[in-house]
Amino acid sequence: MLSPVYAAALLEGLASQGWPTWSLLFGGIICVAVLYLVGRIRETPLGWQAFSLGSTVAGTGYLVATTEAGWLHPIVLASWAALAGGATYARGKIAEHYAPAEKTPAEAPPPKKVELPLAPAPHPLQAMIDDICQRLAQLRTKIGIPELEIIGQQIVSETRFTVTVRTRMPLRDISPSREGIAARLELPVGMLRQITGLVDNAGVQVFHFQIGQPHRGEPIVWRPPRWEGDILTPFKIGIREDEEDATMLLATRQGGVRHGAVSGKSGYGKTVHQMVVAANVANCINAVVLVADLKGTHDFAPFAPLTPWYATTAEEATRQLVSVARLCEPGPYNRGPLKVRGDRVIVPTEDSVAIILLYDEIRMVFSAEMNPNGYKLANAAAATIALLGRAFGIGIHVAGQDMSETAMPQTRDTSGTAFRRQLHHRRVFHEDDKRSGQFLLDDFSRLDVTTLETPGRFFHAEGKEPSLPTLGYDIPDPLAFHEWALTRSDSVRGVDERTTRLLGDDFTTAHQRLPAEVAEWMPSRPRRRVATMHPVPGLRRRAQQTAREMLITARPEVQATQDLEELEARLSALDSELEGDLDGFSHEADEAGEVVPLANPTLEAFAVALEHGRRTGVNRVGLMDATRMKRTWLSVRLNLLSEDGVLYSRGQTRAKLWFLADGVSGRRLREAIEAADEAIRTARTQDEDTGGSDGE
Repeated sequence: MLSPVYAAALLEGLASQGWPTWSLLFGGIICVAVLYLVGRIRETPLGWQAFSLGSTVAGTGYLVATTEAGWLHPIVLASWAALAGGATYARGKIAEHYAPAEKTPAEAPPPKKVELPLAPAPHPLQAMIDDICQRLAQLRTKIGIPELEIIGQQIVSETRFTVTVRTRMPLRDISPSREGIAARLELPVGMLRQITGLVDNAGVQVFHFQIGQPHRGEPIVWRPPRWEGDILTPFKIGIREDEEDATMLLATRQGGVRHGAVSGKSGYGKTVHQMVVAANVANCINAVVLVADLKGTHDFAPFAPLTPWYATTAEEATRQLVSVARLCEPGPYNRGPLKVRGDRVIVPTEDSVAIILLYDEIRMVFSAEMNPNGYKLANAAAATIALLGRAFGIGIHVAGQDMSETAMPQTRDTSGTAFRRQLHHRRVFHEDDKRSGQFLLDDFSRLDVTTLETPGRFFHAEGKEPSLPTLGYDIPDPLAFHEWALTRSDSVRGVDERTTRLLGDDFTTAHQRLPAEVAEWMPSRPRRRVATMHPVPGLRRRAQQTAREMLITARPEVQATQDLEELEARLSALDSELEGDLDGFSHEADEAGEVVPLANPTLEAFAVALEHGRRTGVNRVGLMDATRMKRTWLSVRLNLLSEDGVLYSRGQTRAKLWFLADGVSGRRLREAIEAADEAIRTARTQDEDTGGSDGE
């Protein structure tokens, strides 16, 4: 703003030094030109430029005039000061008057309102996860993992989350020190549940964390199913810690029926869990459950109406095992004919139901101390069911406080470990002895079993999957459970006719041997399912077959009338008549009242020995001792009786056992023995006539 004053001062200084007039004039022109250029460059308004140039020209002219007149220097300075002061004041006034107004930017239109999605609120666990990740990073050397690197985290549920870390160490070196890691991280006891490894990425582990008590620490009550189930579909057995349903699948179309085992301390929900499994099986339209309640407390008594065979003693449980084992052993009396052509296993249907055996407290039947007379047979039968039962639709589920290797069913040829390999479902409740848990669960050493101190909680391993903590159902009201069992018993179909026949008399009369404490839970009216089980296996079927053959002989008359309804009515009436004729007929009466001993004492001893081995079998040595005859004499007759369908054998060479076929009475056995002996004598006579030997 003071450029004219500066220009005048410059010219005044030159004049005071005695510069010539022409130089002052030339200097003034230069100042005017400079001021003009500066004004154009800075885009100074025209009025301001005129004032600046005018002031410079006036100052230059004044100085030139005073220089030509020769005035004294002080006068020049005083006049210049007065002129500069006046020019400055005038310039301020002019600048104030002509100063350009400040440009106000045009008002921009208001921005459009854009509704952005609200950022999700942080999860309540996120702060805790960040804190644990920070502790892991800071204390990695202290916890013994110096190369620890956090590569991920995941919130599984409201109480569970995982942190994935790269440790560059094998899992076997980290997992055993889980509790030590939790202590060094200053975490609550049990918060670090387990450490698992990624199969596809060695050196990477997943830390599983759990806060608080899952399921809010409240038991969950089992509710009866509202509709019929199917054993080929999973059913619920509890709730996992992630609040999802825990399920169990007992059969598949490709792999057959699955076996299982339960281990746990008394009072921690093991028996209640078995009752839930039994109820779900009994609710299936294609499965039936056989129970052995061996503790003496009769915990399964409310469930009695739903099972066709309720064993309460070690002896009866042994008979039950042996009878069921026969269904899956090679021979004409197994369940093989129930298979559909092309199927590898028996697929459970309404016509070929799956059979599930539930045994509570296995030491009562499989130990020599509790079952001295039958433990060998029980162990052999259980081993047979475990090895062969899956393909024949038969599964076994055992439970006990001690489920270690030595307590499992085993024989001279198979160990408890071989039985354990066949178990698909393995569950462990509270354990005092870690041997059972370590034997059943592969990852037991890596599990936090402190949570099992609460009754009802267990770890469930299915196949090769890792063990999952589960809260099982509770049945607080046995009366309500029994009420459902009575309702369900009216619609339960039970074991198919063929299996009923093959199981034999012990199965059909099982409910006649129930103790009073269990019998009082049975329905007062006879059940339809038991009523269909005739006490004479095979007799009713053969009688009905004869009835149909009799009707077929009347086919010309039927064809003449063309009355199909009359045919059905006649067939139904004949069946009813046969039903009435067979009522009261028993297998025991047949043997006791009509069996006539054979005249030949050797043959009679042979028949008696075979009858004594009806269920357990008899070997050749026992028959030789009973008859005092040689091996060749026995071999010929045993082979003939086998071809006649009276006997069948199991095993090979010296271990071969001979059994009476299903439905063979004492009279039928003796008739067959006498016929075989007569055939041998006839053949021997013919050989002697032709000069041959008798072959014996």
